[in-house]
Order: sequence, then C-alpha cells, then structure tokens
Amino acid sequence: RQKSAQIKKALCTEWNKIVQVSNGSIADSIDGIQLTKTAAKQEWLLRDEDITKLSSSKSGRSIKYELKDVIEAAIKRHNKDKVDNLQGKLASKDKQRSQYARYFKNKLDEKLNKQPADILDEVSEEMKSKLENAVDDSRVQLQKASQKLEMFNSLLGKHPFSGIDKKEYNIIPNNNKKPK
Repeated sequence: RQKSAQIKKALCTEWNKIVQVSNGSIADSIDGIQLTKTAAKQEWLLRDEDITKLSSSKSGRSIKYELKDVIEAAIKRHNKDKVDNLQGKLASKDKQRSQYARYFKNKLDEKLNKQPADILDEVSEEMKSKLENAVDDSRVQLQKASQKLEMFNSLLGKHPFSGIDKKEYNIIPNNNKKPK
C-alpha cells in the first residue's frame, strides 16, 4: 500500500512536470526529428562540447543529431541539483517547450505501461482534480481582478480627493505641468 502511494505520487509529479513544461501545448512526436549543429546550439542553448558528445548521422553535407539526444544534452547542461533551469530558458520558445514536454511524456509513457490500471485511474483522477481546482482558483482570481479594474475605472471619472467630476469642473490632473 505504501509502495502504491509512492508510485502514485511519483507519477503525479511527472504529470505535473509535463503540464508545467508544456504551457498548454505538446508536440505530437519528436521521433525521427533531427537537428543540425547550429539549430541544436541555438534552439536548445548547447555548446560545441555538448554536441560533440552526441551520436550523429550525415545527411547530405550536414551532420544531424536526433532531437531526443539534443534534449538530453540540454537537460544535462542546464538542469543542476534537480532544478529545471532549462524550462525557464525555453520560456519564449513555444516549439521547444512543446517538444520538451513531449520528451517527458514519452519517458512517462514508458513508466505508465508498467503500472496496473487501478493506479493509472487514481493518478488520472488526482491530476484532473488538481487541474480543475487550479482552473477554479484562476477564475476566482480573474473575478477579483476584474472587480478591482471596474472599481478603478469608476474612480477615474472622479477627482481623487473630493469626488468632483473632472469633466464637469474641468479639473486638470497634476502631471507636474502648468495649465495653459
């Protein structure tokens, strides 16, 4: 029973990582995708010494590297002490984030295939519940922010100290400028 709980916790952690990394988008596949050395360096923030360690294949004039291997090299380069620094470095790179998420999903699939159906169902329900709660929390935060914005907009038409309507009394806001 304790082992089952540990397995569920580990699987939920991995699912959560995929959700966080993906930013809502996941590549269909990374199998068979190859990159040139320049693309690997630019897209995955690698250095020459990282790339020389990778297995390669020659395609025409250029040498190509498997995307899976490039991602693994990027993980080794950027993720230290179990901290995922690569995720932050890919923040503005949607294509790479979705490929990064697919990489983790493929790794998770290997583990999921070894688990009994009841554990998979429990993990799925737990993750779904967590995500639904996050959506609900976001809705509450959005509603609060909308109310604050509405209140602020209603105050814009009033003088901040006396409640005098700016339009009616032609009050000029103090922007360190003298009226003409």
